[in-house]
Amino acid sequence: MTNLFDLEKVGTALRRAADGGAQGGPLARRGAMEINMRDISSRIRDEIQIAMMNWATVEAFNERSEEIEIRLTAGGAWQPAKFMIKALVRDVLMALMRVTEEAGQDRQTLVRVVRWISENDLASITSEKENANYLVDYVPPAWKGSRENLQKVELYDLREKFRPIRDQLIAHATDYNDIDLKADVPHIRAFLLLAGSLSYAACAVFDVGTDELQARWDNSLEEARHFWTIAGGNDRGHHEHGTSAGSRPQTSGLDALS
Repeated sequence: MTNLFDLEKVGTALRRAADGGAQGGPLARRGAMEINMRDISSRIRDEIQIAMMNWATVEAFNERSEEIEIRLTAGGAWQPAKFMIKALVRDVLMALMRVTEEAGQDRQTLVRVVRWISENDLASITSEKENANYLVDYVPPAWKGSRENLQKVELYDLREKFRPIRDQLIAHATDYNDIDLKADVPHIRAFLLLAGSLSYAACAVFDVGTDELQARWDNSLEEARHFWTIAGGNDRGHHEHGTSAGSRPQTSGLDALS
């Protein structure tokens, strides 16, 4: 009979994980939690990738907004597109707030990842010290009263800026007519770029596979441009390759958000 596993090696691993023979010892618990951190980092990565694709759809629309609006209006299809853009902006903003939310009991957020890093002093012992410290600089183990203890306050300030909008969207999820999201578009871009960078760092710390951030953005933007070429009519040469994930295309076409 051929065993699927090397039983001797499995037994040795279990004894080591038990930390001196105590079943469920510190190393066993830490190993299980580290696996859990990989799962959480993977989930955050996936949510950021979806948010990036959705935001790229908004940015690609913005590059040709006037042309797209004229063509879709002529075809009687502008209103669905307008509401789709608004829904995408809402979804991106809510996703960014969600992945940076307090850890809570079982929330899978960057705060929970950083809490585990801090509790296990991972920033000093991991081979990915630079990425671990990058996370700790921006993300606290808990948000309350944390601003003065952070090395970098950009994420804290972005969350504070969008918290009232998030709260109103939760209470009145159908629209945000009383909120000037159009003026906040550059800040949403900055929020997405920073959250994406932090997610990338978490994946590096816990050895989770992920695309390079700029490559992911470039691919998302290219797909979004193809979408609007099909949905909004003929392409007129607006495919500018290599756009930076943090670049600022024109904002005159964001009337769909008003």
